[in-house]
Amino acid sequence: MIKRFILNFILGVIVVFCSFTMATWLTHKLFAKFGTPPWMLDHVITSILGLLLMGSTIAILGRFFQRFRNSHIPVHAQMLADVKFVIDSIAVGNLNVKVKEESYDKREPLLDLISSVNKMVEEVGTMEKMRQDFVSNVSHEIQSPLTSIRGFAQLLRNENCSKEERAQYLDIIENESHRMSKLSANLLKLSTLEMDSHALDMNHFSLDQLLQKVLLSCEPQWASKQIELDIDLNKVTIKADKDLFSQVWINLVHNAIKFTPPQGMISVSLRKEADNAIVKITDTGIGISEEEKLHLFERFYKGDKSRNREKGGSGLGLAIVKKILDLHKGKIEVESELGKGATFTVTVSLGS
Repeated sequence: MIKRFILNFILGVIVVFCSFTMATWLTHKLFAKFGTPPWMLDHVITSILGLLLMGSTIAILGRFFQRFRNSHIPVHAQMLADVKFVIDSIAVGNLNVKVKEESYDKREPLLDLISSVNKMVEEVGTMEKMRQDFVSNVSHEIQSPLTSIRGFAQLLRNENCSKEERAQYLDIIENESHRMSKLSANLLKLSTLEMDSHALDMNHFSLDQLLQKVLLSCEPQWASKQIELDIDLNKVTIKADKDLFSQVWINLVHNAIKFTPPQGMISVSLRKEADNAIVKITDTGIGISEEEKLHLFERFYKGDKSRNREKGGSGLGLAIVKKILDLHKGKIEVESELGKGATFTVTVSLGS
């Protein structure tokens, strides 16, 4: 600190001396040509010119030393400053920021940090888009039944409605209320599954018996469509969360029934292969396109509405299935062609 002060003082003295020396020389040259003014005016002109030269010199030297200091900022300090700027931008909601990796030497040890920060920005942006899409989808799913309920409730106020019309409107209101209730339950289920603190209740149970129980509970649905069942279940015991796996089979079987035409067929098979249980659920329904397969397990995805794949669902069933299987380190695969049905294959470890 003292050393810097001494250097600045010496530099200041030199600047002052040179500035006023130059001012004196210039005024003498000027006066030699145009005549010498009164001594007071001579001193005033010399002083003003000296101050102007001194100010200009200080300004020029200041700019020079500022650039010199900026050009000698350590690379690591600059990289950390860039990272701090990006993080501060994210904190205020600006996700359109990025550290330019190409401006640094690839051998810099902090380049990995910059790459991680850039990746974090991209992932945060993706999550924000997912959040916005989620809010938009939930709003749409809730708005639709609410519109129906409000509309038919207004029709019920009409005193000229017949008994049959009133019964029809009440049925619609009841169905739409059930749809909203199911949507709410599925959202709550999905939210619970996505919490890191969700604890699995792992126990040994008979998977074939659980599948039989689920198929039996769905009898009213497949019997009303005169769907034929082809069941081939080997005796298999696994260790998993039984309640969650009940939800997996319920969602998959309901989907198979929903998209299988009357008098179609649904096949359910279970076999043990090495340390895994393999469950296949095949239907003779409308099938799934290659594009649909890419989004099938996304929340609120309902497939091609022109072929009426939504069937009144919320598009959360398969997302819940995928999440439950992820929690159990299992997997689900789909094989299908349009018009030729679909096969969902679930693979899950038997457990210890």
